[in-house]
Amino acid sequence: MALLTVYDDKLRRYVIQTFGEKILRYSKKLPVMCRFSDYIISNYTESYHIFICECFKKHEIPFSGNSDFYYRETIPVCTEIMNVYVHRTDHLSCRIDTVVNTAFSNGKNIYRFRFCVTGTFSAAKKCNFFRFITPYRKSHIPEENLLSEYLVPYLSKRNLDAEAESILQLYYPEALQYPVPVNAVELARNMGYTVRKARLSDNNSKLGSIFFEKRNICCWIDGKQVIRTVAANTILIDIEAQQAHGCNVNDIIVHECVHAYEHYLFYYLQKIFLSDNMDEIPELEDYAECTADDKTLQWIEHQ
Repeated sequence: MALLTVYDDKLRRYVIQTFGEKILRYSKKLPVMCRFSDYIISNYTESYHIFICECFKKHEIPFSGNSDFYYRETIPVCTEIMNVYVHRTDHLSCRIDTVVNTAFSNGKNIYRFRFCVTGTFSAAKKCNFFRFITPYRKSHIPEENLLSEYLVPYLSKRNLDAEAESILQLYYPEALQYPVPVNAVELARNMGYTVRKARLSDNNSKLGSIFFEKRNICCWIDGKQVIRTVAANTILIDIEAQQAHGCNVNDIIVHECVHAYEHYLFYYLQKIFLSDNMDEIPELEDYAECTADDKTLQWIEHQ
């Protein structure tokens, strides 16, 4: 199955060595992208088995049937991750329900059980993938606030108002208390972002961009392309491009703020996957502008 897309030859070799060629496909249009389940399976399968073993020692495994027999006669021999369900708890954290298949053996027979290991993943605080274990029941997996395999939220027009209210409640509560216009620059500042002006293209193709990390970018000054260093947590807006398209500056800033709120978990997953293997991590716009088969990735620029 094709799980990763690679456009960098150096990184392509690393991915093959780490995961094997079967999970890689090649395209010059896409940065390397990692599904959350691939990240968990590649980095934590052994940790899940250790967690199962520790629960077994404490007699905390939720066996179905004669648990005394399994504790007395068997031991856990291997654990396989079958599926990973992810549900957003806030814009920087999510609940993980990892379905595992563990084999127990008494030396003669193999007994297999499926469990659900529930934990948390966060871009803002310490993660805890192993909070508790329960018997696996699909009906027990929450359906609310489900994230895609890339940690992109499923948003529809029906819940956009609720999302907007959540953003305002956290970062601009006075807008919910009084009928006042939202100052987009102040909203961005409250979210931890600085708004700066820059000429982002020579053909008005870019209205604004958000940068989570410090990096060098190409911009235009007096019609000439130059390299400019942008600080982390910066929103750049192109006033000339916005005027050419008849756009409101506030709307563009708010659009970038929504990216920060809805898509930072996606960016953070790609960041931790690539951080040891690339000199410069692709920015959110690199993914937003790509041509992707996955519908949730196509939604990034339109959410």
